[in-house]
Amino acid sequence: MPSTLSADQRGFTLLELLVVLAIIALATAVAMPSYRGRASGLDARREVALVLNELRQARADALKNAVGAGLDFDLARRTIRPAEGGARRLPPDLTMTVDTTRSQLLGDQAGRIWFYPDGSSTGGRVTVADGRRVYRIDIDWVTGRVAASAK
Repeated sequence: MPSTLSADQRGFTLLELLVVLAIIALATAVAMPSYRGRASGLDARREVALVLNELRQARADALKNAVGAGLDFDLARRTIRPAEGGARRLPPDLTMTVDTTRSQLLGDQAGRIWFYPDGSSTGGRVTVADGRRVYRIDIDWVTGRVAASAK
């Protein structure tokens, strides 16, 4: 029996399907590095927001309870731990440094930012980097003010 399909009813050839798949694969390969860069940037901003919140909470706790409070940074284990509470891990694609007073160093790669009952602090700086941007969190030792900036 002869074929009764017209030219517009036949569908796609295998070659046409392969060309479309190759175009999709190429577009995905070009877009993925850009997406990964944005994702790590979001991780860095999220981490900065979390650390800011934890530092501000420690200061508020010190003022409210009239007892010192702070945050411990263990860079070797890649953890941050409030004075009261469990530790949380840093995202793997971020690097962090902590500059604090000598009295608050807890080892070669660990330190503490501490807030006193009057709102003042040991002061210091926490730096978070994702390979593209560097974020700084500055803690004023006189006022205990916590502020972030991006480089």
